[in-house]
Formats: sequence, structure tokens, C-alpha cells
Amino acid sequence: MSLEANRKKALDYILLAKDRKAEPKETLERLRAWFDSLKEWESKETFDRAFSENRMCARMAPGDAGTMVTQSKDTHNAHGKVGTVTLRYHIGATPLYQDPANFAAGNSKKNLYGLHDVSAVLLDSGGTISSQLFSKVGRQPLFIPIPHEEDLQLFYQIEQVAKVDRAGPIYDFYVWARARITRIKYGAEEDMKTGFYEYSDDKGKHYRYGDAREGGVTIDAQLLLKRRMDALSYKSRVLTGKKTDNNEVTLKIRQHNGTFPWAGAQGPIDDPRFPFKVAKGEFFVATTGNPPKPLGYVSDAGKFRPLKG
Repeated sequence: MSLEANRKKALDYILLAKDRKAEPKETLERLRAWFDSLKEWESKETFDRAFSENRMCARMAPGDAGTMVTQSKDTHNAHGKVGTVTLRYHIGATPLYQDPANFAAGNSKKNLYGLHDVSAVLLDSGGTISSQLFSKVGRQPLFIPIPHEEDLQLFYQIEQVAKVDRAGPIYDFYVWARARITRIKYGAEEDMKTGFYEYSDDKGKHYRYGDAREGGVTIDAQLLLKRRMDALSYKSRVLTGKKTDNNEVTLKIRQHNGTFPWAGAQGPIDDPRFPFKVAKGEFFVATTGNPPKPLGYVSDAGKFRPLKG
């Protein structure tokens, strides 16, 4: 069946499971069929398709190479600054986010490696890419597509059912799948000025990106819920078309069944140390694997042109 058909079946079953009217075994079969269809669809992702469907995100990331480069940011709670959190959000660390083993239940390396959520811009296909990027010294764009709204909404329903019974099979599927689906958690039409909220429990320290603002003001639960719901309907609630939009989202980068994410280098570039010339109004793009694979060029209008030969 198609992704759409498997998604519909999975949604029917998870809603029945929510009302305790479906057997877990049958529900899991539908969820796995949907997940397999999603990954098959993902393997065929193209820049043009994601951009034209308003599903392409871009973040301005440090271009440092290698997986061991770290940064840090302040963390806060309701009383002010708490400490700092280790981050690996440069382009060279992208493969760490794409390894599901780093997010395995009971053995997550998220805090150890600093694989936290990141900020990005949800690109509006009605404008140019360059006009929507934040200009930051030493940063370059990382292009990351996200699933359809309907798949994010289905996964949200799975999460709600899973967390009712954390010892059940649906929760096991949810934990397994969440390490393998890139998605957005919060979204807003304005710059959210996101920061890290820190808290502790018997399992150690935890960091939630987007639950506080830069500078240390925590965000109330009602606004967080709105941003969560807006992320699930991002085409109308994040991309609202207002002139003052920033279209900011918080992004969970995870395993992708294709060549994405892509690292970009914005033109003009005519440097003998760089093997490719890049015209003004273009982005040279490559995979983020080790080693990276040069792919071609993306125009400012969101059209991909592969390398010749």
C-alpha cells in the first residue's frame, strides 16, 4: 500500500487503541507498515519536492569538520541560570544524530554527545532561500527535510497512546521509531529566541530546548502547547505568510533513509582552495557523510541541479 493508505490505517488503529478498542498486535502491524512506507517514501526525497511542498528546513550551522568538536550554551530554570549544556550542532556532527543507537532506550548518548534539538527555519517556497536564512559569521546552511504534517500528527497520536503504558509494546515501538524519524517539536511564525531548560530527576540531568528563552525566561505551558500544535500544522501555523515571519522551528535530526541532510556553501565562491565555483544566488550542496559526497547546486529559488558526469 501507499504511504497515504498505510498512514490512514495506522491512524485508525491508534485511535482505536486510544479508546482501548484495538488489539496491540494488530495496531503494531499497522504502525510498522506505516513506518516502512514512510522510510520508502523518504528514500526518494528530492530537494525540489521538499522545498515546493514547504517541508524543507534550513539551519545555519558551524562548518567545523569532525565529530568531536563541541560547543556549550547556558541552561536555565524558573529561578535563573543553572549551568551549561554540551552541544555538537556543527555540520561535522550530523552523522551522530543519524545513528539510532545514540538514542537507544536505556542507553541514550544524547546528553553525553550533546545531540540536542536545534533551531531551524522552515523555508517558504514562495520566497528565495537566501532571504530566509539568518546571516551568521562562520555558519553555513544545513538543509533538512521533514515529513508531511499528517505523518507528524500520526506520530503525535502514537506518542499519546504510548505514554499511557510505558511497559507496553506500543511504547516500545514509539521509542524505537522516535530515534529514526526527523521531525519538528515546536514552531512559530516569529523568532522564538529559544534556549535550554534544565531539570533533574532520579535519572540525572535533562535538557529541553525550546522550553526557555535565551536569557533565562522559562516559557509557560500554554505557549509551549500552542507551539507544539503549530508544529503539527506547520504549513498554516508556522508559514502564515506575514511579512515579519521568521518561521522558526525546533528540529530533532534523526536517521534519514536517503541522502539528506545536505550541507550548503553559499555563492559567490571563486577560491582555488575550493574545487567548485559557485555563482551568486546558488548554493553548492554535499552530503554530510564521512567523507561528504558532492551533489550539485541549488538555486535561490529552490531548484536542484546535479553535477555533470
